[in-house]
Amino acid sequence: MKKALIIGVDRYDNAENLHCCVSDAVKMATVLKVNGDGSPNFDVRLITSEQGRVTARELEDATKELFTGESETVLFYFSGHGSIKTDVNSGFLGAVRFLVEIQMWAKKRFQGDGKFP
Repeated sequence: MKKALIIGVDRYDNAENLHCCVSDAVKMATVLKVNGDGSPNFDVRLITSEQGRVTARELEDATKELFTGESETVLFYFSGHGSIKTDVNSGFLGAVRFLVEIQMWAKKRFQGDGKFP
C-alpha cells in the first residue's frame, strides 16, 4: 500500500495569510489518488485550513499515523509557512503553534539584509 499525507495551510492566526497553498494541496492529492490508467494509486489523507484551523497537534498525529503500519511507500507534502535552521539541518512547519517559535527564531537569526548569517 502507498500512503500520502497532504497538507495545505493558507490561514494563520499570527502570521500573514497565504494564497494557493490549499489549492496546491488539493491538486496534489487529486494527482496522487489515481494513476493515469484510472487504477488506485496512493491512499491520501488531505488536511487543509479550509476544513478548519490546522494545529501542530493535528499535524503531529497525522504524521505519526502516516508512518504507522506496513506501507511500501509513504509521501509527506506540506504547502504553507515554514522555516529551516541551516546550522542544525532541521526546520519547522507553519502550524499555528509552531509559528510563534519560527517568528522568534527568525528575528534572532536574520540579519538586516534579510539573509541567513
